[in-house]
Amino acid sequence: MKTDFQKRHYHTIFEPVKDIAFILGKAPLMLRNRKNGWVSADFQERLLMAVTAVNGCRYCNYYHTRVALRMGFEPDEVKSLLAGDIDNPDPDEVRALLYAQHWAETNARPDSDLRDQIIDHYGLDRAAVIETIMRMIRFGNLSGNTIDCCFGSRAGAGDNSDFFSLLNPFIKRPNCVYRQDALERSSQ
Repeated sequence: MKTDFQKRHYHTIFEPVKDIAFILGKAPLMLRNRKNGWVSADFQERLLMAVTAVNGCRYCNYYHTRVALRMGFEPDEVKSLLAGDIDNPDPDEVRALLYAQHWAETNARPDSDLRDQIIDHYGLDRAAVIETIMRMIRFGNLSGNTIDCCFGSRAGAGDNSDFFSLLNPFIKRPNCVYRQDALERSSQ
């Protein structure tokens, strides 16, 4: 595996397995969230973008930019969240978004005092939903970055290589338009 790869990624097979097991174990909680609405779809999308901004997965960045814009987010808010700036006008969400950044920066090992503050503020169930959402995007972010780390180094094409380059000529490479292009088109 490439040693100079700068983005967060999985280093062993056990790391993604642990994340998957955690997520699957929280499935009943996530179903209760859908019924009770502890974390709205907009709040969830903001959490996903806050963690993605830290982990730097280009695939998740692209995907969640498109999702957020389709949900009606303003392009400036999307750009801001993906740049790591938290200027959300909803004071109830700000605490969780800042915690999400800290959580991602510490590789899912947040300061216990900060975690306790999140539980005190949101309650145990809502805090557990917030952490599960963060673990879900962590899995996506680190998986995407691991693909770039592993396959990019094998392809030997530097920054222009990615997972899809390995699959050529077996499949047609998708027309990848990255975050900035999507934001520019949406603001026109």
